[in-house]
Amino acid sequence: MSEHDSSSVGFETAFKLVGGSGRFQMLAMVISSLQLLLMTWNHMGYIFIGAVPKHWCHIPELVNSGWSEEQVKNISIPQIHLIPGSSNGDVKYEQCLFYNLNFSQILLQSGGNFESAYELAHAQKNNEQGDFTSSSSSSLSVTKCQKWDYDKSMYTSTIVSQFDLVCDQRYKVATGQASYMIGAFVGTLFFGPLNDRILGRRNSTLVSIVLSLTGNFLVVFATSYVMFIATRTLVALGTAGAMQAMGIWFLEHCDTKSRAKLYLISGMFFGVGYAIMPIYAFYLRDWSSLQLAFSVTSLPLLSFFWLLPESPRWLASKGRDEEAIKALERMARINGKPKPSRALLLKAVQHCHQDPLDHQDESGSMMMPPISPEQNGNENEKDEASQVKTNTRKKSEPIFSQLLGLFTNFKSLLSTKELRKISFTVWALFMAVAFVYYGFAFSTNLTTNPYLLVSVGALMEIPASVLPIPFLSKWGRRPTTVACYCITGLAALSIAITPSEHETARTVLSMIGKLFVASAFTVLYLVVSEVYPTVARSTGQGAGTLMGRVGSIAAPFVADLLTTAYPDLPLVIFGIVALLAAGIALFIPEMKGVDMKDQVYEYEETA
Repeated sequence: MSEHDSSSVGFETAFKLVGGSGRFQMLAMVISSLQLLLMTWNHMGYIFIGAVPKHWCHIPELVNSGWSEEQVKNISIPQIHLIPGSSNGDVKYEQCLFYNLNFSQILLQSGGNFESAYELAHAQKNNEQGDFTSSSSSSLSVTKCQKWDYDKSMYTSTIVSQFDLVCDQRYKVATGQASYMIGAFVGTLFFGPLNDRILGRRNSTLVSIVLSLTGNFLVVFATSYVMFIATRTLVALGTAGAMQAMGIWFLEHCDTKSRAKLYLISGMFFGVGYAIMPIYAFYLRDWSSLQLAFSVTSLPLLSFFWLLPESPRWLASKGRDEEAIKALERMARINGKPKPSRALLLKAVQHCHQDPLDHQDESGSMMMPPISPEQNGNENEKDEASQVKTNTRKKSEPIFSQLLGLFTNFKSLLSTKELRKISFTVWALFMAVAFVYYGFAFSTNLTTNPYLLVSVGALMEIPASVLPIPFLSKWGRRPTTVACYCITGLAALSIAITPSEHETARTVLSMIGKLFVASAFTVLYLVVSEVYPTVARSTGQGAGTLMGRVGSIAAPFVADLLTTAYPDLPLVIFGIVALLAAGIALFIPEMKGVDMKDQVYEYEETA
């Protein structure tokens, strides 16, 4: 079918009868947006919950000294230069070591006077090499911290301060976020085919929401690092499943003309939730209180048990014709459309599950003529009822067979030449966009104020959701995707060649890069939801998201490790990867004005 062919041959015909961009779709967008807004905190909340505050060694002997915090650190904690090897410039206190001195004796002999204690401490070092007043203390005797004090000016507590995830245990901070990503990886892998094969869009969303909410409340009461990791992984499992299922659910309720615009508008609420999150964190600076607030605020998602209908398109793909027809009739009522002919609706929904062998002529060509609302709806009622009954039997497939079918869904993504081309292209684009997106997040620091930093980053997410809309309508999916990757890559390379003293220019370029890489992410989710058939759409999106997880895991290693060789080397790599992705995006099929397909065999017709 050509891009500009306006005749619908399958399920899209039903939207001509019941409405594909009316009041029902507006309500669906509100429901989808609510889920996205409230679940954003699960993804991004670790920025504050797992923040690493300033810390230094706890010296028990000096707790009751009466000295200020600065005096205690000055006498007990070594200082190091921010620029190693320099003899001047800013210095900071060592976070993992303290001077190996007899602080009890010093405190007793000084009578609690700091100046006297400082001189005594200096005297204890007279037999050692090194200068107590110097910023370099590498030759003085130091000891590793056993316990730490934390700066509470920014955070009252985080999991880092509660579980002492610093110094030798610092790797556990990254592991905390990595465990969430692993949970999201498993959730995507598990719920993708389960969504397509067994549960459907509604049940998959509801199960995921329950998992996420349960995990959120359990996190609040985590009394150990292991318990925190386990409960956060449960949150990730549910969040990934719900976001994936809801995105597909919403798209399957929209017609070809409106789906891109409505989908991207709903995606804007990820940025809205992202922007609200630092407000919570600013007033609730204890991590468990913040987590509890996130959990309680997410309880409205339980209303989905009453608000969320099943996707009629999914019902039709499973041969549950009667349920699909009822869902479409409800959609027509809400959209203010006259009650459509059941015979015409039946023809539309049957297209989603009919065996292609039933529609071949003697030469093997497909014979699936377009359905028009003007067709005569006076079909034989007995024959119609028989067809509905026959097709509905498919839902009684044994559960064991359905579970085995989960694995075949992934295989179906590579079952035809056209699907293989689509899958490899989409997977590469997902890896690239996640790699560059998180690369920008890890590489660019706009301010030392984390609340402001997160707010500014969130503000880029909001226009990123709506910016592509006019270009998708005018240019199409492929040119818009290519443009987003190109601008992102050029922005990254421009930052790398801009001298560090031009901070304003670098900040503006960083915002441009963040804006367009977020736009590329948004457009890619739309593309992947359109290019796969209904029977494997969630699996296809899940497989793409899995590839994106690979990119997001690699990004921090590049951002952190390569800066030691050259500070802007990571940005050079991110820019090159984005430009390469722009070239790969030329291979995605153009879906502007094209009906979404329902069955895998339809791709053989266009291959």
